[in-house]
Amino acid sequence: MRVTKYLDGLNQDFRYAARGLSRRPGFTGVAVLTLAIGIGGTTAIFSAVNALLLRPLPYAAPEQLMTVSLTMPAHGGLRARDDMVWSYPKYAVFRDAQSVFSNVSLYTPPQ
Repeated sequence: MRVTKYLDGLNQDFRYAARGLSRRPGFTGVAVLTLAIGIGGTTAIFSAVNALLLRPLPYAAPEQLMTVSLTMPAHGGLRARDDMVWSYPKYAVFRDAQSVFSNVSLYTPPQ
């Protein structure tokens, strides 16, 4: 008995809302458009966060990935730097000379 009374009240509320929205089509259009933009934006942001931050990296052992950087010592009044740019010839020499890593690859970090 209680459930049918609740459903009857809910049905009456929906009919009242539908009548009110049909009387004001401009407001209805703005409300629907606002909901669509909000839901679409939320979905797009969640998809980007999920792909970039939440999903694990597609490697067998992502905790073993390492970044190797080139270091330039302080010289002639210039400060030391550890963010020197890799060129392909430098990479090739490093790849062929090292025996610590099983694989070596180049990548460009997002700016």
